[in-house]
Amino acid sequence: ENYHAILQHVKSSIRDSLVGKGSRVAVLNDEAHHVANETGQTPRKWKEFLLNQEYGFRYVLGVSGTCYIGDEYFSDVVCRYSLRQAIEQRFVKTVQYVAEMPQTDGPDEKWQLIYNRHQAWKKELRKRGIRPLTIIVTRDIATCTRVGEELRAFLADKDGLTQEQADAAVIPVTSHARHQSNLAKLKTVDSSASGVEWIISVAMLSEGWDVKNVFQIVPHEERAFNSKLLIAQVLGRGLRRPEGWQGADPVVTVFNHDAWASRIRHLVDEILEIERRLGSRILVESPYHFDIHNLDYTREAETGHFTKKGEYRLLEQGYVELPSQVEIENVAIDYVTAGTETHTKFKTQIAHKTYSFENVAEEMYRRLQSIDDETSGEADPKDRTNYTRKFTRKRCLEIVEASAKWAKIKSGRMTEENRQKILQALGPLRRKTAKRVVYIMAPKALTTLSTTERPVISCSAAELRRGDKTAFMPPDCDKNIPDEQLEFFREVADPDGEFRAGREILSNAHDFKTP
Repeated sequence: ENYHAILQHVKSSIRDSLVGKGSRVAVLNDEAHHVANETGQTPRKWKEFLLNQEYGFRYVLGVSGTCYIGDEYFSDVVCRYSLRQAIEQRFVKTVQYVAEMPQTDGPDEKWQLIYNRHQAWKKELRKRGIRPLTIIVTRDIATCTRVGEELRAFLADKDGLTQEQADAAVIPVTSHARHQSNLAKLKTVDSSASGVEWIISVAMLSEGWDVKNVFQIVPHEERAFNSKLLIAQVLGRGLRRPEGWQGADPVVTVFNHDAWASRIRHLVDEILEIERRLGSRILVESPYHFDIHNLDYTREAETGHFTKKGEYRLLEQGYVELPSQVEIENVAIDYVTAGTETHTKFKTQIAHKTYSFENVAEEMYRRLQSIDDETSGEADPKDRTNYTRKFTRKRCLEIVEASAKWAKIKSGRMTEENRQKILQALGPLRRKTAKRVVYIMAPKALTTLSTTERPVISCSAAELRRGDKTAFMPPDCDKNIPDEQLEFFREVADPDGEFRAGREILSNAHDFKTP
């Protein structure tokens, strides 16, 4: 039955037939993580129904592929088939995520990398008759809509698509009314008739979405991919293997920012049971907690100003020293395979945005002109400028061309980096004063810190094995270990085990001293 069957005022209600019979009924909750994670009327009413003594349910079993409340694993799991087992037994794809990626300037260059990876999958899978999907995960509806517009504009420019073709290739999927028609398209995105190649969603796609041609997942920002629940849900949409797959195991790539790599690796590895960890927790009920007081110092800036009169001396050598530029750059993305730590290089190219010499010269002239306009009303003639008399449009173009010649740029165009360097040569124009900044430390507030608020710390199996970190084990400490860590805790505590370098047994918990 669905949720509506437990409501009182519906014709299909089953409540009356279950009164007093709960001891003979087994309740199976599908997608049980919703009951634990969601707020609102539906989960609350369902919980009230299950706990109602009028029915007396004794056997309640939850089924879920994502047994997490945020980052915490359910404490009452009786049977687990993990993603790691599913990968090892070749029921799902393997996972690769970005360990290191080239520097990109602006959204366009990042879209190029994502697009190039998608196209590489498309080329590789063509012989199998599979059209790959890329899922982009955003944090809210507004971001989802904006990213969809960005991607459609990028594809229209890159592939020469019409607006209609770009709309057919990219579908945002959210709870907003304007996106409701796209929910129906989700059911057919793996058919040969569908033109969808890019799906943009908020947090996750609905359960039961059984599509097997997802080969790239793109967390748009860290908040869209920063908990075990989110990662498990999103990976669940991309791990399904295509029917009849033969040969090397299929791979789904996670195009995360490399700055998140260590955090994502930690979460992904824990979900896949690849990295085992021991973690501390605060015993809030302990009578030995205490407060300490801390004086908060804030760094404050003291700024001195010095008046500047007249014009700055600009570009006296007639050119700006520019670095050599690469307009189409060969780059590589370093992917690491979860579990094996195997590194794979994906080699591709980035076409950097460029500007004509005339465009750069015109921007120079306009900036100089705006300064002249701003100072024209100054009462003191010494405060007025007339840069455009010396730097005409022709002279600005000559400076750009001379700068390009110095850097041996022969294409007639400049990259964003070199364009900015030329404009930065005009940098001090708007400064009417020079300034000097001195920082001083100032006490601001007295704050109270409690031992009940200490941060949780943890260590991995690898760190304990190497002796990089130490687990101190007083008597009976296993009573405070979470159920999901108990098996690993016993391995660490084993006096003949492999973690001797990272374990210290304490005979007296009240005489605890670190080495």
